[in-house]
Amino acid sequence: MVGYKGVLGTMGRTVITRGMPRTQHLARARIVFSVAKERCRQIFAPSGCITLWQLPAETERAFSDHWSIWLKQQWVLDFVESIKEPDLGGIITQMDRLDMIDESQISKVNQLRRSSDSPGVQLPGFRELNNETLCLLAAGFSLGSKEGLVIPYARLDSSGY
Repeated sequence: MVGYKGVLGTMGRTVITRGMPRTQHLARARIVFSVAKERCRQIFAPSGCITLWQLPAETERAFSDHWSIWLKQQWVLDFVESIKEPDLGGIITQMDRLDMIDESQISKVNQLRRSSDSPGVQLPGFRELNNETLCLLAAGFSLGSKEGLVIPYARLDSSGY
């Protein structure tokens, strides 16, 4: 999905800008999010847990309400620009470059382990739904490869949202 031919790349911008010049960032991001959500759901949908693409309903609604505002902010545009170039490093490198992750969070991601029989990688313990949990869920995708998608997930503390 990244690079010259991907939705976030030059070709995607060219095609989508034709019909939606002002909202093309929003449209391209929604396409990528929808595909990622569906693909992850097909591969691994842990019951009673959250993933980056499967959040509690009230969080999903709040995210949807703020979506168009966020996509006008410069850091989001910078992030979209950075991820369309696959030669710029992995997820963690790009998150670090944009100050979206800190050293302690990188260390926590590096401690995560995938089991051989599941594409899921559980964040340890019960979590609160907060920025750190979302950051670890996003960065946890770095444990995957082109051959094997890894889906980070967390069990929420019942008081966490």
